[in-house]
Amino acid sequence: MKGNTKGNFKIPTIIDIKEYCNERKNTVDPETFFDFYESKDWLIGKNKMKNWRACVRTWEKNTVKDKTGRKELSNKDYNKF
Repeated sequence: MKGNTKGNFKIPTIIDIKEYCNERKNTVDPETFFDFYESKDWLIGKNKMKNWRACVRTWEKNTVKDKTGRKELSNKDYNKF
């Protein structure tokens, strides 16, 4: 894994994230994931991220698909508007 480090945590590259998402066959957009956490300095709330792979898995679970397999916003995402 390449990239800057924060303690023991190593910031993944977009390629790292893409490879992991392909391996898991999910619909998480690696660039969106990277940009989101890059803009937050790789923090979750006030805490440093410890494991980006676990975070990708959380994004997977929060992604709801409709009957055609298209990605929809989860209920909590709708509440943001």
